Amino acid sequence: MISGLSAAKMLEETGCDMVMIGRGALGRPWVFAEINAYLNNEVILKVCFSFTPQEEDYVEEKINLYSEESNLLKNAKIKEI
Repeated sequence: MISGLSAAKMLEETGCDMVMIGRGALGRPWVFAEINAYLNNEVILKVCFSFTPQEEDYVEEKINLYSEESNLLKNAKIKEI
């Protein structure tokens, strides 16, 4: 299950009592709340995460690192031509 809609379809089409949420939750941990809200006809709120200053620094470092690597690769390919 990856959304409230997919859970509702599964319940309706199969007549099962429950659905299992597996890998769909790995990148979307809020899927549990989303499915619960959808099945109970509640408003689905968008989930916003806030980062600690350390997490923000980490993400920024990774973005900069991969941007630099990407630029180096692009420059290397351009020089080969």
